[in-house]
Amino acid sequence: RDDPVGEDQRQHIEYTREIAAKFNINYPGRTRIFNEEVKERIFAGTGIVPGVDGAKMSKSYGNTIPLFASDAEIQKAVMSVKTGSEPMGSALQVDDTVLKLFKYFDPDGAAALASRYQAGTVGYKEAKELLSKAIIAGTHDMRVKRRDITTEQVEKILMKGKTKARAFARKKMDLVHRRIGVEV
Repeated sequence: RDDPVGEDQRQHIEYTREIAAKFNINYPGRTRIFNEEVKERIFAGTGIVPGVDGAKMSKSYGNTIPLFASDAEIQKAVMSVKTGSEPMGSALQVDDTVLKLFKYFDPDGAAALASRYQAGTVGYKEAKELLSKAIIAGTHDMRVKRRDITTEQVEKILMKGKTKARAFARKKMDLVHRRIGVEV
């Protein structure tokens, strides 16, 4: 598949690759069960999204920014992002969590903010305020859509996904069965 996978899922892709490689050795054929070129392509442009504490963002760590929350709740979470303690007028570290998160919501604005970080013309408080505005603006449409979506619409989408996934899995399992010489 061409869908991106986060860096934190790399080990699962590696396990899958190892299993597929063994399968390909034991059951050689024209069709490969796992394409080696997929491995790095699925990680392109992904990484680990930092949480408000700078560690990997995770509900279980309690360090998330609730993207579907109210503007005030988003702003409160963003204002809790851990930062350095450089005084106003000093250059800030361009690898800090605020700037990393900003890149997900406004890449162009992140470049401009990085310049201000280096020039010392922005403090962490203002950077967090800019981040919260970027998140609120960037998630507005999806928050409205989520608010307006019905249970029936969700169930219809889930059924469509289930049907698509089953068709994909059936096709792949048919290939596997042919390769190992099993008729189903």
